[in-house]
Amino acid sequence: MSILVIIVTYNAMQWAARCLESLRKSTLPVDVLVIDNGSTDGSQDFIRSEYPEVSFYQNTKNVGFGMANNRGLQHALNEGYDYVYLMNQDAWIQEDTILKLVQIAESHPEYGILGPVQLDKTEHHLELTFCRSTLRSDKALANYVSDLYFRKDEALEIYPVSYLMASHWLVSRRCLLTVGGFSPVFFQYGEDDNYLHRVLYHGLKIGLAPHVTAVHDCHVEKPNPDVMNKVYRDSARFLVLLSQPAKSYAFKGPIFVFCFNAIKERNPLYLKYAWKMVREKSRIAKCRKASIQGFAFLEK
Repeated sequence: MSILVIIVTYNAMQWAARCLESLRKSTLPVDVLVIDNGSTDGSQDFIRSEYPEVSFYQNTKNVGFGMANNRGLQHALNEGYDYVYLMNQDAWIQEDTILKLVQIAESHPEYGILGPVQLDKTEHHLELTFCRSTLRSDKALANYVSDLYFRKDEALEIYPVSYLMASHWLVSRRCLLTVGGFSPVFFQYGEDDNYLHRVLYHGLKIGLAPHVTAVHDCHVEKPNPDVMNKVYRDSARFLVLLSQPAKSYAFKGPIFVFCFNAIKERNPLYLKYAWKMVREKSRIAKCRKASIQGFAFLEK
């Protein structure tokens, strides 16, 4: 199997060594492509000098998580890779993480995306955000607890889930050729939710491998007093709804909510993002239509 690991970086210096060293030790050899989104911390020079085996692409500006990954996904298709492994810059793998995931994927080709159980940086405890999101989706938490304490000898090899944190994704070539890349309507936040919706819409499954582990050093953010951050995240959630392939949502809904919040909270930023959605209405609709048709935002 040929596997391309894609890592989008932005000021990744504090994690670069741990991340890339873990890939050097992977039981299953992998190729690595780092796509930098305009770092200013010197991590580009560090990666080039200390990890010459890593392919490196420098964006002239921050193009966002999804669009940066699309460059890597396009490269993977062009070069004939069997799988891509999307990994966050603040993450690293165990030696057998990718090998075990690929073995499961080969036995279960109906799964377009597989992911491991994510540990925190101590490598001994479950990562909190992972527990709050992936493990709470569907019956993943119930299955995980049952496997740990009640049916160790009959543990499931894979749990089908509807959500999987994008810090560790093994994506099959079949999935790329069916679904395509990330939608360009998202800059940051929401692009992973949208992609998972599209995977399920096109008949592929998403799976969590309960006996495979990897690490994500994701610190839990304190409540951000910056209202703009909240408004931006709210707009990203609405974009996910408006881009949902399985169901059509009216634009007037989020526009009404944003206008109401602008008055209620006396915050004009809601009006700014409402107007932005209105301006991009046709683009959002066009991208949704493309995602419904399949193999969108990449080229064969």
